[in-house]
Formats: sequence, structure tokens, C-alpha cells
Amino acid sequence: MSPDKSSAIAIVDSGIGGLSILKSLHSRLPYEDCYYFADFKGFPYGEKNEAEIIERCFNITDFFMDKNIKALVLACNTATVAAITQLRNQYPLTFFGTEPGIKPAVQSSRKGILVLATRYTLKSAQFNKLLTQYSGSSKVISVAAPELVQLAETGDWDSQNSQQILKSILEIHRGSFDTLLLGCTHFVFLKEALQKLLGPDVNIIDTTEAITSHIFESLKKQNLLNKGQQAGKLKVFFNGASEHNKGLVKKILHNEKIESFDLSLLHD
Repeated sequence: MSPDKSSAIAIVDSGIGGLSILKSLHSRLPYEDCYYFADFKGFPYGEKNEAEIIERCFNITDFFMDKNIKALVLACNTATVAAITQLRNQYPLTFFGTEPGIKPAVQSSRKGILVLATRYTLKSAQFNKLLTQYSGSSKVISVAAPELVQLAETGDWDSQNSQQILKSILEIHRGSFDTLLLGCTHFVFLKEALQKLLGPDVNIIDTTEAITSHIFESLKKQNLLNKGQQAGKLKVFFNGASEHNKGLVKKILHNEKIESFDLSLLHD
């Protein structure tokens, strides 16, 4: 079945990270049906190898192939660099990925850039290609921060304990950067706590709005935007989620009317 304007947009991540993109999309494209796949059983992607990530992305895409979708968003930097090329070669869908915003970070910075991301993203050829392409003479410090992925999933974003974890990562680099680049969608939920810790002189960049705008423009170009009169439906597919996981997702989407489904797909 070929996608049309009424087909849904699927968003995939290994936990809550992609919810920032879901919320942004639903705000910008209120008439679109959006399906979110929260692959808690596979969390965290950033500590898996390439073959494991690709397998999960293929299996999740297979799951959506009979759900009448017109696009699939890999709302995860790690999944994007690992699997998006293979997915585009295999499936007749429009795929959107996420990647660290090196270009806007360079444009913002005068002193230096600190990039926080997963180990997998920082080691990837795509990330290093972006650095080569855009960094120029800018000083770029790359820090793998898997503990922040775990912290984001607790929902405990601004407690004293959270502040201590953030300080332990940032303190060694304090004063050497004026731009902080969030290279993982999970880190968006820590943005307010990070800004409080770093102060107003450090600009924090995430790519949520840029990704949303890109999806909007691409679907518009393909004549696939839904311009209906009814608000789009939100469906969340929980794969291997605990009650805490489900509660946090519903807390983040507190203003949204959502349908949710419990799944047990894929091995962990």
C-alpha cells in the first residue's frame, strides 16, 4: 500500500529521547497521525554494536510496514549513523535521521564547543565527517556521556543528584567552551538543568526544531502533508516497558491524548 497524505509518521527511539521530536512534530503538524515506538527492551542503543542496532531498526521497521505510515524518523543519533543507509536501501519509505548539529554549533561558538553524545556516535564515520566538513578552526571537545542517557530515563532531571552527575562531566572542561552541543535526543530533557549549571554565557544547541522543519519541508515537497481538520492521533508502542517507563512517557506527553500499546518484540 503506497503512503498518502493520511498515512502516519512513525518515530523510533530506545526510550524517551525521541519524545522531544514527537512533541515538536505534533505541534508543527497537528493534523498528522504520529506513532511512537519506545524500544525500552533494547535500551540503550549507544552501548550496542552496529549489527545489533541494525537488526533492531529493521525489525521495528518491519513492524510498521503494515501500519500505513508515510515516513519513519530515527529519533536517535546512534541508530541513524548505524542503520539509516541500509534502511533506505531496503524499504520503500521516507526515512529521517538525527545527527549532531556541528554546523550551527560552529556558527555559535567563539571560544570552543563541547559535544556530549554516545560512544557509538562519537566513533562513527558520519560524526567525524561532519567534524571535517564544518569544524574548521573551531576547538571541539567530544565527550561520551552514556550516564546521561541513563539519567534522562530516570525522569530525575533537576535534583541535587542530577546536578552532581552533570558537574562531574562538565567541570573538567569548564571555561574551555561557550557552546554545548547535545548529540543525543535523550539529553534534551537535561537541557534546563545544564543551562542552570552553565549559566547564560553558554549556548546550548539541540537539533529538535531543525529536524522538525526538515521533515515538514520534505513532506510538503512530496505532497504528503495532511491538511485535514481533525487533530492527529498519537499512538505509543511500548516494547518491554516497565511501569516507570510508561509513567514517564505519559508524564512527558501530559497534555496529549494518546493511545498506548504494550508489546514484547525483539530480544534485549
